[in-house]
Amino acid sequence: ALDVCETAQGQYPYSTEILINKAHVLAAKGDFQHAFDAIHQAEIFQPSDPEVQQVKGEIYSTQGYFDEAIRCYELAMPLSDEKDSLHFSIGMCYKLMGKIDLAIAHYFESIKITPYFEDSIHELGDSLYIKDEEPSEVLQ
Repeated sequence: ALDVCETAQGQYPYSTEILINKAHVLAAKGDFQHAFDAIHQAEIFQPSDPEVQQVKGEIYSTQGYFDEAIRCYELAMPLSDEKDSLHFSIGMCYKLMGKIDLAIAHYFESIKITPYFEDSIHELGDSLYIKDEEPSEVLQ
């Protein structure tokens, strides 16, 4: 997959989409420094692309840098059409940080946008279980 990205980048050196895909592949391989290099290059070409911030957030989150990930997701929020996914990702960061109340708030926001977002529903239920609360108490 990385070879395909690099071949495509040779043909389209200013393609933000190719750089984003390359960052995904590098991060999946655990090569976070080069993933950040690719995503920073994409950011130079398209500074207002919310997907750039979302991918940066994913890379930070994978490494356990949850505060940085949340900051990136929040930067992407105003411009993104995927606010439900961003709220879910922020919720996951907060959950992993042990900030269950904030996680619940973001899962709930995600579900308000997309009522059948299964991952958010599952994580909301799990977070409520951690807090030992009934879902009906929170959803009212």
